[in-house]
Amino acid sequence: MNIYELSGIARPIDFKYPTNKLIAILSAMALVGGFILGLVHGLVLGKSVLLGLQFAATVFLTWAFARELDPQEPYSAFVAVGIVSIGFVWGIRPDLLSIAVVMGAARILICSCGRQPVIPDALIILSGAAWLGYGQHQGLTVLVVALAFLLDGLLKPSNRLSLLFGFLALVGGVATFYFFPIIPTISPSLLNTNMVVLALFLVFMLIAYKRPEARADSNNFNISRKRLLAFQILLLVWVLLAMPVYAGGSVNKLFIVWGAMAASSMFAIANGILSKKAGNVGEPE
Repeated sequence: MNIYELSGIARPIDFKYPTNKLIAILSAMALVGGFILGLVHGLVLGKSVLLGLQFAATVFLTWAFARELDPQEPYSAFVAVGIVSIGFVWGIRPDLLSIAVVMGAARILICSCGRQPVIPDALIILSGAAWLGYGQHQGLTVLVVALAFLLDGLLKPSNRLSLLFGFLALVGGVATFYFFPIIPTISPSLLNTNMVVLALFLVFMLIAYKRPEARADSNNFNISRKRLLAFQILLLVWVLLAMPVYAGGSVNKLFIVWGAMAASSMFAIANGILSKKAGNVGEPE
């Protein structure tokens, strides 16, 4: 059975694209590298294998998430992979389930797969969000998923079913904070880091705002600029709120998001500089 008949947000890896082959190779290299890293750090064989699998999953999920964030520039995702891989070797372990659930909600919001999502798609994402809320006490992630559904329901073409799912997720997120309250705290030692991250995101949003009205990914269909911008703003809200909610843990949990946004910013700035230089070369003196 064709996967497109079962889901509107699933997209199989097509190895006829060089970038897909490259991420498969990099994921395999991360698997081996993570295994060796575990052995070097004195882990037993089983835990070293698990570390390798975690590294491979981190690399692949970073690439997939960055592709959602910047579908027009396929190679910026590999810059994100480089940033996150360095962090992983350094000891940063992102929250893969939270990133995966939010990425699924993003695909519904952006419609990046070029098809309308089906009810099972929403139910799977809501199930993941429910587990994060009641199993991991991550009410903030549940609220982000709720906002993604609500935005999908409000932006044209509107989806009333998404409004219902968004309302249910919103209730679940608020209930999570009610039953598992978190007192927002932020240590003074993190102030400089927070300011740097905030500045980075503001630069990214400025670059994103200047981009074309319609964006096309490698499948040659246009993506709504309003929906993509809504996703970018949603990520900004998520990361900024995560700083006081998770304190120092926000770096680990959302490092894939930070890496993807930083990579997209750097890639766009580099492209702008190179374009100006190319234009200057052709101008008469």
